[in-house]
Amino acid sequence: LYLRTVSRPPTKKETAYWSKFLNAPRDVAQTIAPPVGREARLPQGEAKRQERRTGGDPFGRIGGLYAQRAGTPKQQAYEDMFWALLNSSEFIFNH
Repeated sequence: LYLRTVSRPPTKKETAYWSKFLNAPRDVAQTIAPPVGREARLPQGEAKRQERRTGGDPFGRIGGLYAQRAGTPKQQAYEDMFWALLNSSEFIFNH
């Protein structure tokens, strides 16, 4: 993850920190699916205008992407690590 995000290998201190973080016991966070239907996402009347403009519901095709399974605790730990690296100053200044 370090090579892909900040273009360098992690230091020994970072390796120790993230190893401890990744191996810590944790619960699995549940994924919450978004509301279903255009009316749930768009203000009243806007759904019909959107449908006329686009010829259908543009969110309908991707709505299923949000209803993913929760994943394992280890997977979620790696996702948290990845998001931490993406939000780091080092990533922002390099990219």
